[in-house]
Amino acid sequence: MSQQTTYRNRAQESTLVAMAVGWLERNVGAIAIVAVLALVWEAYAELVVQNHAYLPSATFTVEQTLENADMVLTGMWVTFTAILIGFTLAVAVGILVGIVIAESWVIRDLSMPMLIFAYSIPHAILAPMFLIWFGTGVRGVGIFAAWLAFFPTFVNTLTGISTIDPDMKKLGDIVGATSWQQLRYIKFWNALPDIISGVKISIQMTIVGVIIAEFLVGGDGLGFLIIRSTQRAQLGLTFGTLIIIALFAVVLFKAVGYATDKINPHQG
Repeated sequence: MSQQTTYRNRAQESTLVAMAVGWLERNVGAIAIVAVLALVWEAYAELVVQNHAYLPSATFTVEQTLENADMVLTGMWVTFTAILIGFTLAVAVGILVGIVIAESWVIRDLSMPMLIFAYSIPHAILAPMFLIWFGTGVRGVGIFAAWLAFFPTFVNTLTGISTIDPDMKKLGDIVGATSWQQLRYIKFWNALPDIISGVKISIQMTIVGVIIAEFLVGGDGLGFLIIRSTQRAQLGLTFGTLIIIALFAVVLFKAVGYATDKINPHQG
């Protein structure tokens, strides 16, 4: 190994350590709160309840989750795949439909009442229908999650495109920009903060949609793992799965937020 490569590796290690230290410093309060809650949970479960079939302790939850690590890892992969499908569809279709409806008053007047009516139907009722139409595998689960997560991105895109700054609109008219050029260079970038807000909400709604669908279809996802572990009185595994889903939500929300903020010229 050359000396240059050694220096490069050391620099990368130093960067990673600095990032880890910075993350710990920024989140020390949250980490402390989680640690205190875990200690209170452990003490209450072990000293007061003393019944893991009713309320498993934190230690028991970790032990039972690790004992079923194969099922948990499989469930994480299946659920993540469905989330990726649902989120991609929700964002792509939400932005596209939002732009189309914002740019056409005719389409808006014809489609908005139908969209509002369809979205007002309780999602848990629609879930079995989606699974019948699109299958009970990862594809069907992802498409149902996309429907659930579509509306936030759609509404925010519609709002952002429709509420263009009048001065920016005048500027586009002065330079002779076509409707397409105004949409591409002015309206879209003006609406980007609103779109990004909708996208951040959509990732959370996607996770909810996937878990709801997995409750119904069975399979190997984390949603059905909750049902299965509850039926088998493995509450430690149930609690562990719920914690993993919560961590999923936090990590994916942070990842989406980081990625979208990087492309947002209004950030900072």
